[in-house]
Amino acid sequence: MEERLLALRQDDSMREYCLLFETLAALVGEIPKAILEGLFVNGLNLEIKAKVRVLQPSGLMQIMETAHQIEDKIHILQAQVGPEPPGCHDPRFHTRAL
Repeated sequence: MEERLLALRQDDSMREYCLLFETLAALVGEIPKAILEGLFVNGLNLEIKAKVRVLQPSGLMQIMETAHQIEDKIHILQAQVGPEPPGCHDPRFHTRAL
């Protein structure tokens, strides 16, 4: 179980990640709070992890709540913006030398 907890990464929603993290942490047994907090943050996706580190919430429950709020905000912003614009590989954006 220890290996699964150490290797755990957020691949899906925060809800799923938190549930799996809490389940694995409970099966492992006594783990110091600071290590649990570090393991949780380390497993977050890069965008959420960076924002959680900037905000520096204190305690595992506050870290989890902050990560949920960040994920919610990301989803709201993505819904408002809509699909991504065409990338540089789109031929409409190539310029010709004059």
